[in-house]
Amino acid sequence: MTPRAPAPRVHPDLVPLLGKVHRADAFQFLPRLPAASVHAVVTDPPFGIGFLGELWDEFPDGPVGYQRWAAAWGRACLRVLLPGGHLVAFGGNRTMHRLAAGLEDAGFEVRGLLGWIHAQGLPKQRGQLRPALEPIVLARKPFPGTVASCFARHGTGLLNVDACRIPFADAADAKAGYWPGDRPRSSQGRPWYGSWAGGGRHDARGRWPATAVVSGNALGERSRYFDLDRWSEVVFAKKDKSRGRVHPTMKPEPLIAWLVSLVSWPGQVILDPFAGTGTTVLAAESLRRLALGVEVDARFASAYRTTHQRRMSHPSSASSSTSNARPKSSGRVS
Repeated sequence: MTPRAPAPRVHPDLVPLLGKVHRADAFQFLPRLPAASVHAVVTDPPFGIGFLGELWDEFPDGPVGYQRWAAAWGRACLRVLLPGGHLVAFGGNRTMHRLAAGLEDAGFEVRGLLGWIHAQGLPKQRGQLRPALEPIVLARKPFPGTVASCFARHGTGLLNVDACRIPFADAADAKAGYWPGDRPRSSQGRPWYGSWAGGGRHDARGRWPATAVVSGNALGERSRYFDLDRWSEVVFAKKDKSRGRVHPTMKPEPLIAWLVSLVSWPGQVILDPFAGTGTTVLAAESLRRLALGVEVDARFASAYRTTHQRRMSHPSSASSSTSNARPKSSGRVS
């Protein structure tokens, strides 16, 4: 049974900031936000690898400096997150461990590693492998008491598993089970996954999500077990393909939408401190979440405003799940 999150109440100081990508430095902007006012953080920060010579990805102190920097913005996010709030952040293959360590230094619990597998990467120079996996750090703000009590009070602490199930393509696909081949069984013949995975029965809502999603049929027939494209087609229903590639590290909106769905429920507040062209804010709004982003580069913040205005003028270009409801203001956040 899908857990039911309590109705979120939005801090009144946060209301005028929602639905925007603010042109500002995150280190200066985040201290202005009320403490414990955000349900989740979804972001794609710089990787610290000097990507294409971009200054925003250069860290003179090297990996150690990058880890200190990650800890600094991690602490700023920790302050504004509700207890039990999740943070997901993309990391570079060479610096992901520094990102995870920095977030841990900031006070987060590192809950694990997610991955996006794709077939669109190209080697940047001779002697390099073709990139096909982007790691994503999953972390959570500590909380007192149990997960159940945290979720009942704040709507945080749990992952929204059912919102991220991979839909079956058809009846034959459903018979294939959750994972390749037959359902895995122990040496005693019992299903490994127990009652939480349906007790060996297929769940019509789709496959239990894994720690990886796949785009572009990158794994061939096996892609169906982790198929982000199938999830997007059935659940996200995104129709807008006219944004173009403004940012050099811009992520697909369905991928961001899947992550937003994983760490939040409708009506909750999502923050992206490194918003770029605002993909997180756009995806969150299409999923009936509230969101705000921060971006230091005026070019990228402007690109978000252009897309947002076009979608407001042509609602059919946004997801069919978009809601224009205004947030409910309250003196506290739940």
